[in-house]
Amino acid sequence: MPTEPIQKALLYTKFWTADINDPDLNYDKDNIYTQDLEYSTRKAKEIAAEIAEDEQLTYTAIQVMVREELNNVFPFTHELAMKLEDPVKAFQFAVNEFEASSDRKGIQFIRGLIVGIDKKDTQASNECIQIALKSDALKDQTVNLYAGINISVERLNKIVQSVKQGNIPVTSCVYFSYGQGLQNLSVKEILPFIDELAFNYGAEGVWTSLEIISMYQHNRENLDQELAERIKKIITSQEILEKTKATRRDGNLFEQLLLLVKNHYGIGDEFAIGLSNQVIRLCQVEDYQIFAALDDYCRNIIRFLVKEKPSLIWEALSRFFEIATPSEIYFLKALIEPSQHLFDGESYNKEGILFGVSDNECKKWAKVNPEIRVPFLCIFYPIIDMDNNRWHPALESLSYEFGAFESFRLALSRRIHPSSWSGSIIPYFEAYLIPLKKWFTHSVPEMSFWARDTHRSLERRIASEHNREKQNIGSLFFPH
Repeated sequence: MPTEPIQKALLYTKFWTADINDPDLNYDKDNIYTQDLEYSTRKAKEIAAEIAEDEQLTYTAIQVMVREELNNVFPFTHELAMKLEDPVKAFQFAVNEFEASSDRKGIQFIRGLIVGIDKKDTQASNECIQIALKSDALKDQTVNLYAGINISVERLNKIVQSVKQGNIPVTSCVYFSYGQGLQNLSVKEILPFIDELAFNYGAEGVWTSLEIISMYQHNRENLDQELAERIKKIITSQEILEKTKATRRDGNLFEQLLLLVKNHYGIGDEFAIGLSNQVIRLCQVEDYQIFAALDDYCRNIIRFLVKEKPSLIWEALSRFFEIATPSEIYFLKALIEPSQHLFDGESYNKEGILFGVSDNECKKWAKVNPEIRVPFLCIFYPIIDMDNNRWHPALESLSYEFGAFESFRLALSRRIHPSSWSGSIIPYFEAYLIPLKKWFTHSVPEMSFWARDTHRSLERRIASEHNREKQNIGSLFFPH
């Protein structure tokens, strides 16, 4: 064990907290009662207090330690900072030595020192921050230096200015909200920061501002109305879909804040229209990764709106369907159709998430231009009632209303064939044989002919599949 103070300080700060154990204890890694996980932290504080009694030793310790990569330096720097007679002078010395070091490993020492100084003297830490910001060696460490210190209104305003000047990367601003860094500020005090990020830096600023709001709201029971309005404005902005991290985290953040507003203030017409437009914008994105990151959460938005504002979401999506490109319709279909990925043999026959819209409203819309509009209904209407081997009543009603139109029959044919399945496809086709027979005598002649043709086609396909499966089984037992 070293005996010289600075070497002892290096020993207790170099490693992680649990890496050094009290040599006077009989250590057993399997027995928590023999472990002293605070040993190195406690000893780091003790040696810092000893070093702080001698000014020359203090500056020598700073000179040596600021050049090292130290994993447990915060207990030492905190204790040292609390006992410094002139913390600004000591910090300036530390920065000078950091700049002079060749590989600049000691950023954690600098950060720990400023955090400790801030606990003792806020005015002194403000001066230290200015010293750090003027240092070329620390110009990329602004966020790191602010992390852990109390962020006042004055400091947040300076952060905003640094963002405007390009000294702080927009995406790094989220770190200021970590560890409840903004919790002591009011909504009015943080809004300039939120607005700067959300409305001036495209999608990166939008997603960063939303994450900051989420962190700020953590463990808060109430949602300030002004902040709620800001959330609504941000999550309905066009910029939000320009770019994401292509992870589910963005979608979860979006939905979390939507629910936050909904639970406190509901969903008004203007907000519902904004959300409906976001659904449409998601169908128009060129980058599939953005769609894949947000599609599940977008479906939840549609569910909310079908329940809360069915007429508004229906008006938006039905109007969009008529003017959408084939690729946009493909994305829209993926959002509103029944699940194609459960492989349970039933889900693809059930209703999609738009089915909660009034049946009368859907039919009234379709009657205006049936040949063009009816296929849209076939995307999300339920097809058959598997339990009773019959067509779903809602679909049957459509067949009497629109069965004479070829586009309806073609759309219905597409629904019969699943896009994905597990195991044999035969049971999927067999489920339609009895319902199709019931339509052999359909009152709409075109539907009667369609039912007979489709029934024959499925029987041929089933027979073909049986033969193919027998051949596959035979090849397993009698390989060539």
